[in-house]
Amino acid sequence: MTYKTAMMIDQDEYTYYAYAPEWDGGEIESDSLDDVLPRIWQAVAHYLETITEEESVAALY
Repeated sequence: MTYKTAMMIDQDEYTYYAYAPEWDGGEIESDSLDDVLPRIWQAVAHYLETITEEESVAALY
């Protein structure tokens, strides 16, 4: 199954923050963009592995 989602990356003076706004869950923080990108993808992959089929269908709508 294929999913589409937005990934938001914000930056303040010292830290990058990455998150997927439509999904419940945490925010990834890092002081480097090179570190935050793979970590947010890993978090999304983990989330997709743990949801049920019913939850995955609901996420599409």
